[in-house]
Amino acid sequence: MREVGFECPICGKYYFQDFDGLAECPVCNWIINIVQYDNHDFSEGSNTLSVDEYKIEHAVLNNENTMQAAAKLKEEFRNKRIGIHKEFRELKTDQIAPSCEEMHQQFVAVRLLYVEKLNQLLQHC
Repeated sequence: MREVGFECPICGKYYFQDFDGLAECPVCNWIINIVQYDNHDFSEGSNTLSVDEYKIEHAVLNNENTMQAAAKLKEEFRNKRIGIHKEFRELKTDQIAPSCEEMHQQFVAVRLLYVEKLNQLLQHC
C-alpha cells in the first residue's frame, strides 16, 4: 500500500503529510521546503543545498566506497559555513563589515566548491 502525502525528493522512503512547519525526513534529514520541492535547483531556505545537490550528497554519504570521504567533506563544508558566520559576527565596529550580499556570495562559493567535490566522489559510486 502506498503512503499518503508528499514523497521525500531525496531518498523517496518517507512521506511528508503536508508542507507546514519544518518537518525533517527521518531517513535522509532533508527538511520539507515547498519551494525546493517544486524547484530542485533552488538552494536557499531551510536546506543549505538544493534538492539536486542534496541527492548527490545523500548518494555519496550512503555508498561504501565514498562515505568516509563524503563525511569529511560535509564536516569541512559545515566548518567553513560556521567560519563565515563567526567572522561576520566578530568584526569590530571600527572595521568595515562585509555586506549581507558579500557574505551570501561567500556562502555560495563555499557551497559550489562542496558540490563540485561531491560530484568528483560520485564518480566512484
